Amino acid sequence: MAESRAAMILRWEREGLLDPNCPGCREFYESERLPVDVFAPSHKASGGCESGKRAHCTCSYCWD
Repeated sequence: MAESRAAMILRWEREGLLDPNCPGCREFYESERLPVDVFAPSHKASGGCESGKRAHCTCSYCWD
């Protein structure tokens, strides 16, 4: 069975990909789609981030 939207949000919060207190994560919480279908940068930067691992980074490494 596919993971529900609520379950995916909880998992992403545990993994640090979403933060319920972060204004930049608002798009993920307000959308009716699954978090993976929201076109926005995640809260957690990728390991090879080129901008100092800022939340919601849009460098070419994080955005891919």
